Amino acid sequence: MDFKEQLQEWDRTIQGYQDILDGKAALPEGHTMQSILWSYQTAQRNREQFLQDGIAHINGYQYGELFSNERVFEILSRPSKFVLRQDRRNEHPKADD
Repeated sequence: MDFKEQLQEWDRTIQGYQDILDGKAALPEGHTMQSILWSYQTAQRNREQFLQDGIAHINGYQYGELFSNERVFEILSRPSKFVLRQDRRNEHPKADD
């Protein structure tokens, strides 16, 4: 199951608990409203943790090196070649412009 499918499964689980708490679905045999509330709150916390872990995983592997503090400082301290090219274009406009 991929990340999106797992997140959707968490959402379905939480919605199921919410429906029971709202009286839209029957209370399963052997459970109390208190146990459903506890399960609902636990599922919400677990979903949030799952989401945060997924974001950390994505940030760590795809952007960790690119956006490390040292790398950002290095990038920001270099003169921008794009800006320099733009300045040169403004100094020597084409004849047809």
